[in-house]
Amino acid sequence: MPAAAQTSVAPGWQLETTGLFYGEQARARVVEPMARLARQFANGRALSLGLAVDAITGASPTGGLPTGQVQTTTSASGQASTTTAGGLPTHAFQDLRGAVDVGWVEPLGTLVSASTSAHYSQEKDYASLGGGLKTKQKITGRLADALSELYLLACVLKRYEDDGKPAGDRHIVALCAHNGLWRFQQALRGAVDNFPSLPVRWLMRLAAFPLGARYKPAPDWLGHTCVELVLAPGEVRDRLTRYIYVSDNPNDPTGLLEVTFAKAVAAEAAEKKLDRAVRQGRVRRVHGTDWIGEAADQGVISDDEARLLREVEALTARVIAVDHFDPAELRPHYMTAGHNARAVQSAAAE
Repeated sequence: MPAAAQTSVAPGWQLETTGLFYGEQARARVVEPMARLARQFANGRALSLGLAVDAITGASPTGGLPTGQVQTTTSASGQASTTTAGGLPTHAFQDLRGAVDVGWVEPLGTLVSASTSAHYSQEKDYASLGGGLKTKQKITGRLADALSELYLLACVLKRYEDDGKPAGDRHIVALCAHNGLWRFQQALRGAVDNFPSLPVRWLMRLAAFPLGARYKPAPDWLGHTCVELVLAPGEVRDRLTRYIYVSDNPNDPTGLLEVTFAKAVAAEAAEKKLDRAVRQGRVRRVHGTDWIGEAADQGVISDDEARLLREVEALTARVIAVDHFDPAELRPHYMTAGHNARAVQSAAAE
C-alpha cells in the first residue's frame, strides 16, 4: 500500500458500524452486529480494531415424520425437544461467536508500507488464533465423522449395559470398540493434519495425540470369532436380531433365508463327510453328476443325511435364484464369422 495514500487521510479517529439480520420463517435467525475503530496518525501509521458478534438461533428437522401424537426426541448431545401432534419434529439450536481483530500499518519509506494483523475468534466448540484461520468444509466433515464414531460406540456400550453385560457379547463389543476407536482416530488425525495453521496444528496434535496414534483395527481372530457367533443359532444371534422381522415361512423371502440357514447348520456334519470323501477321491463332485447319491451308495453318508443335503441344495438354489429377467432376454445372440461382410453385401443388393 503506497505511503502517500496514508498521508492523504487526516489524522484522527474513525468508527464504522454495520449490522446483518437474516431470517427464515420457522427455521433460522441470524443477527450479526459489527464495529471497526481506526486511528490514523500523522506520520502515516494506522491502527485498527474490529469486533464482530454472530448469534444464530433456529430449529432443524430431525428426519422424523409428523404423527397424530406428541413426539419427544433427544439429540446426540442429549438435548430433548417435544413436538406437538401433527407437527414436524425439529431440534432447536443456537450458536454464538465472537471475533476480534487488530491491524497495524507501518510506512516503509515514501512508496511502500507494510501491514500486519492478528485475529481471534471464539465459538462454543471452536477457537482460533492467528491470521485468517478458518474451518474448512472437509475439516468439519472429518470432525463430524469422529463424533459419529463416538456416538455409535456409545450406543453399543449402552445396549451391552442394558442387556446385563452378557458374556457371549463381549467379543462383539470388543470388535466394535477396536474398529470404532480406530476410525475415530483416523478422522481426528485427518482434521489435525489438514488444519490450515501450522502452529495451531502442532498444538492440536500435541493435545490430541501426546503419545501418538495408538489405536489399531480389530485383529482377524476377533472378526472370525464374531462371525462364528452370528453363524450359529443361539442366544447371541437371537439378541442381535430380536428387533428384526423374522419369519419361518419358506414362501416368504426372509423366512426362506431363515429356514435355509437352520437346515445348513443341521447339515454341517454331513457336508464335512462329503467334502472329506471328495478330497480322498471316493466321490466325484462334478457338475452333472449325483455326488450326494454316490456318497450315500458308498456309505459315506446315511440316507437321512443325503435327504438333508438334497433339501439344503434345493433351498440354496431358491435363495440365490434371480427372477427379474425374462429367459428370452438371456438367450445368446452370438455374431458369426463374416457378419460384417454379409451386412455390406445385403446393403449393396438393396
